[in-house]
Amino acid sequence: MVHETHLQILVIVASVVSCCFSLVVIITMLFFRNMQKGNFMPIIFFMSLSDLGMNSTSLLGFPSDGSALCWIQGVLQSYFAVCSWFWTTILAYRVYSIISFGQCSLTMTQMHVFAWVFPMFLALIPITTNNYGSSAFDTQWCVLTRREDNPPWLTLFWSYIAFFLWLFLCIVLMIFWQIRISYKFRDSPMKAVVKRTYDKVYLYPVVMVVCWVLNYWCDALDAHGAGESLNALSMLFGISNGIFSAMIFMFKSEEARRRWKVYFYPPKQSNFDDFVEPPIQLDFEDDYETGTNFTSNTAYTEKTSISNASELDMTDFTPANKNPLHI
Repeated sequence: MVHETHLQILVIVASVVSCCFSLVVIITMLFFRNMQKGNFMPIIFFMSLSDLGMNSTSLLGFPSDGSALCWIQGVLQSYFAVCSWFWTTILAYRVYSIISFGQCSLTMTQMHVFAWVFPMFLALIPITTNNYGSSAFDTQWCVLTRREDNPPWLTLFWSYIAFFLWLFLCIVLMIFWQIRISYKFRDSPMKAVVKRTYDKVYLYPVVMVVCWVLNYWCDALDAHGAGESLNALSMLFGISNGIFSAMIFMFKSEEARRRWKVYFYPPKQSNFDDFVEPPIQLDFEDDYETGTNFTSNTAYTEKTSISNASELDMTDFTPANKNPLHI
């Protein structure tokens, strides 16, 4: 009983930590509105919302089987987990599309329908033959369980059709896009640009794959009666996805760190500056304040925007005789 209580406390604490980390990302995006204008930052924002939703339901604890709270937890756990996978996959697809074709064919509306509406359908369709409830272990979230009048294989069927199948599909797609990018640009003069863009976001899919594959592995062993400790470990791996994703944002987003630093420690302005006339900028001078810098002796034109876009917008590289390619 003591061991079981310790496991429950560990899972709850991990959920609280994950929620706090996800909130840091969400609050940063809401507080600094300009960061939401990038190609990738809005998707990272919705990824964090999904992680927050999933781990918030973990704070419901371990409701008793058959209770309304248990049913709600089971539905929302499945829903937000799939939402998080889909947003991560959309991020990987958007990186692939922009790097390979210069634009992403998916509109924001299509992304929302796919990543919010479709997962709800997947979470609810199993209840046509099954229920959400708790298993024999007291240290387990409410999951898909079978009704007494239905065969056991139906639970396994829905577990894959509505949940794990989509995890594997997302993993395969993200690996495929990564291979395509690596193959296409391995000898390209744009290789350095692609690397700089991809380095900012590639860890999000990696973390998702590692955490949820380990979660699935623990669940598979648990199905063979491996015990309650492994069941708790499975939950911790699922929770960790939100923690590590938020950590990637904190360490990779130089703009977020810079904005918070300026907010808490604003640069001191000398009184002498009030008596100095602003510098006069000639028409032919580059406007470094808006980040515009044109180079005429190269095959590509580079424009870096600092003031109005997030750092994940990266750089625009434009062939001299083509339309701008926004990365």
